[in-house]
Amino acid sequence: MSIKIKKADEVYQPKKLKASIVKSGAERKTVLEIMKNIKVKRGMKSSDIRKKVTQMLKKLEPKAAKKYAKKRKKILRFYITK
Repeated sequence: MSIKIKKADEVYQPKKLKASIVKSGAERKTVLEIMKNIKVKRGMKSSDIRKKVTQMLKKLEPKAAKKYAKKRKKILRFYITK
């Protein structure tokens, strides 16, 4: 199933989301739980998905949540300075 999210009609790719959660240092059990419980709807903004994931990580693994949020700030800085 492909769900378009609001970011230049980007298609939601669970593999990309999972990879970014793994890079945050979250444990495998946490990653699987988040992937199981994340609800992505058509037309949803990628920033909304990120907020939901961050909220879940804060409850399950606060340290990984900080790293996950920090990565987003680096991405924003790249686009702003470009």
